[in-house]
Amino acid sequence: MRIKWQRAKHYQKNKQYVAVIGIILSILALLLLKGSVIKAGDDEFTAGGKSYLLGSGLTDCQEAAVRYILWTEDDDQAHLIEDKLTAGGIQWLREDLQNAYGDKAVKFTISTVVDRQQEPEIDKMMAYLHRNFDKKKVKVFFEERINSSIDLEQYFELNEVRVDQSGQEGKIMVLTGWSAHAPVFPQEGAKFNIEVLSTVQSLAADQNTQSKTILAMPALIEEF
Repeated sequence: MRIKWQRAKHYQKNKQYVAVIGIILSILALLLLKGSVIKAGDDEFTAGGKSYLLGSGLTDCQEAAVRYILWTEDDDQAHLIEDKLTAGGIQWLREDLQNAYGDKAVKFTISTVVDRQQEPEIDKMMAYLHRNFDKKKVKVFFEERINSSIDLEQYFELNEVRVDQSGQEGKIMVLTGWSAHAPVFPQEGAKFNIEVLSTVQSLAADQNTQSKTILAMPALIEEF
């Protein structure tokens, strides 16, 4: 059963960001989260991946929209996140959420746009977020979006990702898997869930649909 989270109140740290429209937790995302294995040492992070979307060689896009999402259901952790992001000079958007059962959560979103040269800097931000927050109480999500379709199987092969599930719904193709060679992974031998969604190129062209691809780790929690 899908649990729907709604905004209890909304607080915006920087006016240049707009509120994210809704949160849809797909059944697939929930399965990925449940099975996610993220075993991290205190500071044992390394840039072990092959590429993000722009650097994959599978798209002509020059820019990508990137989101880092911090999710917690602990009030103390929410205050800690706020303090550390502010101290680090990081611009963020906070949303206080509540589901039908009265459970509360806080989501922090850091949004930016990167080009091919800036894309490798994602590693540093991911390492910073994983190092600075309680891994048991704060979940870190990553999304990279481009306005282009790519060959998902070729992308997984390029990054040595083992396919776990695949499927297609309408014009959307979904591939999920895990790898010890994610762009940032906790430590040698650790496994990290990866989910990639892309419009099917032939259907997008036939239906005059905007092509797009999303890389999400460990799972997509926003709308495609």
